[in-house]
Amino acid sequence: MDDHKARLLAQQERLTVVGTFRVLKHFKERRALDALHSVFDQLRAAEFSMRAEYDEILRQIGEREGKRS
Repeated sequence: MDDHKARLLAQQERLTVVGTFRVLKHFKERRALDALHSVFDQLRAAEFSMRAEYDEILRQIGEREGKRS
């Protein structure tokens, strides 16, 4: 299913919409993944649409240099 259509349908059903990056970040924070950057690299190689949040999430979890929240 197209991601945009899936999000719209979920919102119509009053469901909380959580994206792929947020789910992966959750797993990383709970130590279910060793390194998130390798998963992101695999997604990028599969032509998964990456937005600016990619680098920001890696910064937040300490896998990239720069600002951390």
